[in-house]
Amino acid sequence: MIIAILFDILLIGSVALWLIKLAIDGAISIEMAAGALLGLAALRAITRAIGFSFGRFLFTVLLPIAGILVFIIWYGGGDIGQMSSIFGSLATLMIAVVGVYIMVFGVARTFRKKD
Repeated sequence: MIIAILFDILLIGSVALWLIKLAIDGAISIEMAAGALLGLAALRAITRAIGFSFGRFLFTVLLPIAGILVFIIWYGGGDIGQMSSIFGSLATLMIAVVGVYIMVFGVARTFRKKD
């Protein structure tokens, strides 16, 4: 447990130093750096409280969401109208894929119960 807490302190400390450097260089605002640091600390506390691995949460939830947001911003070109239409198209696609997943999972589950 102590090693895990030390790892958390090192993680938050290294990210804090990185954010401070970005804020000093002018790449991000001080408010953005503070918000990111508070978000990281809160996210780490929540994942520790529910017993979920932070690395697993990062790679299974946060990176896919970040990838989708980068895709929307990149192909939208910063235009709010284009980004919202791309988001609408992606949301429709995700809902359809989740629907297919639920249908296939339901059929597979009924076959598994019969065995």
